[in-house]
Amino acid sequence: MRNPVRSLQAKRFERVIARCMDHLRRLAVRLTGNADDAEDLLQDLMVRLHPRMDEVAALERPRPWLSRVLYRLFVDEWRRRRSAPDIDTTAEPDDGAGSDALPEDAFEQGLTRVRLQNALDRLPAFQRELVLMHDVEGYTLVEVAEITETPTGTLKSRLHRARTALRADLAGE
Repeated sequence: MRNPVRSLQAKRFERVIARCMDHLRRLAVRLTGNADDAEDLLQDLMVRLHPRMDEVAALERPRPWLSRVLYRLFVDEWRRRRSAPDIDTTAEPDDGAGSDALPEDAFEQGLTRVRLQNALDRLPAFQRELVLMHDVEGYTLVEVAEITETPTGTLKSRLHRARTALRADLAGE
């Protein structure tokens, strides 16, 4: 027999997750660099959150909390892969150019994406993650501070250095 209280909590959990899923998916893609790894990361997140559905459903601000959990899972996975001997570092980023774009425009957009991705890849990991979370995904510095458990002042200086390094790198190519 179904427990009506548990069913209500499950529905609240699903609503919270549904409101944040697009955001979490974008963050996962930005962190991992590809859609397949992002989906794996999201699946790991859901597996970890399911036993804690009551806690998730009761969150006042679920987005930063869920993002922090996702970020920590990413870091854990990154550390595991870094120590593994068979890492594929030759994968090119998906250019995502639409089929309705003119070939010249699609080519230029692809080159721009590759240049930007290469410049981002040359940043230290903590700077790259900060730029992606703040400048690409639109997190505030306060939210990034919550997610990464880093003081806001430290994030401001790191973000400034990362943007300066990106500008110099892109200007030099």
